Amino acid sequence: MAAAATRRPEEKGRDRGGWNITNSRERGRLDDDSLCWTTERAAGARSLHAQSLSVPDARDRFMPTGLESLDLALHGGLPCASICEVVGPAGAGKTQFCLKACVLAMRNGGGSIFIDTESRFSAERLCEIARTSFPEQFSDPEAQQALAGRCTVYSVTSTEQLLEVLKSLDEVIIERGVKMIVVDSIACLARREFSRQGLGARQNLLAKQAQQMKFLAETFTIPIVVSNQVTTRYAAKTTNNEDEEGSPSNRGIVTDDAESFLTAALGNTW
Repeated sequence: MAAAATRRPEEKGRDRGGWNITNSRERGRLDDDSLCWTTERAAGARSLHAQSLSVPDARDRFMPTGLESLDLALHGGLPCASICEVVGPAGAGKTQFCLKACVLAMRNGGGSIFIDTESRFSAERLCEIARTSFPEQFSDPEAQQALAGRCTVYSVTSTEQLLEVLKSLDEVIIERGVKMIVVDSIACLARREFSRQGLGARQNLLAKQAQQMKFLAETFTIPIVVSNQVTTRYAAKTTNNEDEEGSPSNRGIVTDDAESFLTAALGNTW
């Protein structure tokens, strides 16, 4: 069984004020029984070397997905130095697309970062997608293990934790040669933590997360893929004001002529 190099944020420890290494049987290595948490971050100001921030060649501005119609619609593939949002209902295949994006980023030796907010990451599925998509390259179990080892997984459980992880990624991107960042999903934690009365605070935190992702994408010229959930909205007016989520239970009585449709969650600000 393959296992990805997995990280989770812990409370600040006594040594250097950074992340602690915890729950790892063998520091810095993979094993077959568990995913390893293997991160430690130095505190204080950090600097980047100029050569790590080189301007990309025109051919490197997109990462092809291998799906001809999708690449055509995206004018070449997933845009580098940009955030790509994948929206769909439960079961539509958003997580599978995110895993495939990681495989595409890693197939030529690069690394990827997968930020998991719904506990749906599967190293086995990652290797299965690689083996099915590129059998000539990943039919060997050792090649699959090496691929999984280049995928760094963060398991986060709160919106504040997600923001802290995003702020800590610059060194990891350089050290591991990361070519792709995935957040699956951006909506899960925000919708769970904030009620209607807290929409202002929620949007403020989402804006900070988006700003940090935009900084990482543009600084390192890599694509960032973010999955998002859907919500139901109504074309006709209701008996009271609409709320941002468009939920019938929160909006009062819907008129008989209302037409419902699905749209991306989290509102227009996000």
